[in-house]
Amino acid sequence: MALAVGGRDAPAGSAGFPGERSLAWTRELEAAARQADRALCRLAGAAAALPGRGALARMLLRQEAVASCILDGGSPSLPDLLAVEAGLAVPGAGRKSAAAARCFRALDAALGRPLEDALSPGALEDCARGLRETDGSGKDGEGGAAVSPEPAGSASAGPPRRGAFFRRVAAALVGDGGLPAVVRTGLALASTELAGPFGAAAGRTGRAVAVVDLAVQCGTAVPLSVVFRRRPGEYRDRLGSAARSGAWSEWTGFFLRCVAEASAGAAGSLARCASLREDLRADLAANLGYALPKALVVLDRLFRQPVATVADVQRITGTSYVAANTLVARLADLGVLEEVTGHRRNRVFWLGPYLRALDWGAPASAPAPAAAPQADAAPAAPPDLARGTRGPSRGKAGQASPGGSDPRGRPAPVLAPGRPAQGLPDHLL
Repeated sequence: MALAVGGRDAPAGSAGFPGERSLAWTRELEAAARQADRALCRLAGAAAALPGRGALARMLLRQEAVASCILDGGSPSLPDLLAVEAGLAVPGAGRKSAAAARCFRALDAALGRPLEDALSPGALEDCARGLRETDGSGKDGEGGAAVSPEPAGSASAGPPRRGAFFRRVAAALVGDGGLPAVVRTGLALASTELAGPFGAAAGRTGRAVAVVDLAVQCGTAVPLSVVFRRRPGEYRDRLGSAARSGAWSEWTGFFLRCVAEASAGAAGSLARCASLREDLRADLAANLGYALPKALVVLDRLFRQPVATVADVQRITGTSYVAANTLVARLADLGVLEEVTGHRRNRVFWLGPYLRALDWGAPASAPAPAAAPQADAAPAAPPDLARGTRGPSRGKAGQASPGGSDPRGRPAPVLAPGRPAQGLPDHLL
């Protein structure tokens, strides 16, 4: 059986994608493919050189999951997703971020496989199944479209149909069609989103296939949906034109430009995060004295999961609540931790400099959510985060020096310790 999109079929039994034979391979497309390949190679080199690259790659996957679900009509945010993962009771976070949490888990599991197995039909089907899990009501849990149960034996439903589809996709991805691998990735995304039997989850399934394939090519996560989210109209128009009128060259050129932009942005994020990590460790070493060992343990944990309460720090360090509270206060004074609820009790802290270092060009948006009441006591006054070069120079921990700026050339925002974190980057929210 052939994959069909817009009346254009791949011959039955072939390892080609719809549109592959009609793709006009112009000099412009060739140049775009070379640029995308170079960007992927630079990202691969940056990822391979970084310590703690697994934790940083997982943050890129979280960005991808949030942006992909927003493209499908949901309203998750990275702070909500982090709070849900940490088990914090943030009002509305679970409902808004349920689909994003599933998407992150599915992508994380897919990229946790050996690279030679990540694009197998079974691995792709497992990933798609993880994306489609519901809460039992048929809703996708994020306020977006419902994922309707498909009747058994229908022409477009059931694991056998999805399994056969992914067998063809997997064969086409590794087929010898004379096209660069990154071009085949774009055709795989389009085929899965337009022709796959995935219902309301077709969009995020197609993007997940592309993210997994790009990770196989460069060894780390490429948050492709972050770029698509900046151009949702063009993204849908290019896909629709390919399906309706066979405009595959236009779709492919758009996809290649997005891959180059996403790869460059991710490489910049990894570079800033690596530089920030070293700066923070050096600043802690210069300021904390006997508390340094436990502070470094907390910092390492926050680079894996950049949200914590005082009770979390107590568990991480194995100290008393009073000692953990004192350590948190000192980290906040240094600008490492930022309190985001604005409360005197039940406080939640973010590794704010880390979240800002992940920003690579999206506009600012709403503030981080406030946490629901928990069991934390009021703080005592202090006695005194698979598979990514160099960031802005920094003075006091978490604060940009006068010469530091983000990719848009404006000074990096700095929040005063103990105040709510306002204006987290739009692509993180």
